Amino acid sequence: MGYLYRDGNIYYHDAILYNVSFSSQYSGSGFIKISLPGNVPKIELTKSFTGYKIEGDNKYVGFVSNKLSINYQGKMYRSSKPVVEDNNFIIYISEQNMQVGKITFVPKGIEISFNNKDDEIPFLVYMVILVPYIDKHITNEDAVKMKNKTARSIKKGYAFFSNSIFLIALSAIILVKLLGINALFDLIIAIVAIIASYAVRELGYSKYAKDNNIYA
Repeated sequence: MGYLYRDGNIYYHDAILYNVSFSSQYSGSGFIKISLPGNVPKIELTKSFTGYKIEGDNKYVGFVSNKLSINYQGKMYRSSKPVVEDNNFIIYISEQNMQVGKITFVPKGIEISFNNKDDEIPFLVYMVILVPYIDKHITNEDAVKMKNKTARSIKKGYAFFSNSIFLIALSAIILVKLLGINALFDLIIAIVAIIASYAVRELGYSKYAKDNNIYA
């Protein structure tokens, strides 16, 4: 299923499905209400120090943490870091380590897509909380820069290991020279270091992309 938020309404196939109202137009709105047409409350979000309390039919049904994880009726939903696909910022949502849908920032709006109707409320919550960031929609040039940056980010441990290989190789080359060993060993050490460092960094890129749902 796919919904679109634009100008205070949530649409499904061009028909208004829900209305959204905020206590403030800025990020961190203290109160957000999602209503059916006719002002019939569907979901209400109340800001607290650590996130948002979620209520439905005047009953507590869940909570949103400041880190954008949602506990909804015992189910835990987590968001990925924003990535760039088709020149749009996208956030992937997972439940029990399984990807269940995504949020896409489009010009002047936000789209959500999910397959399971049971996931509708958490996705609606994500959508309205992220409304203040709609104006941060990126240009094509920004998208290319962001994609290149995220696609080549590396896990810190792998970067450290890769750099350590070069330091060890440099030390070995200095030692070879001090001992007066055949200069051919310098070349061999350098080649091995370059290959090993490259392999480690590629593993680091791959691991970072996998952990952050980056699809380059």
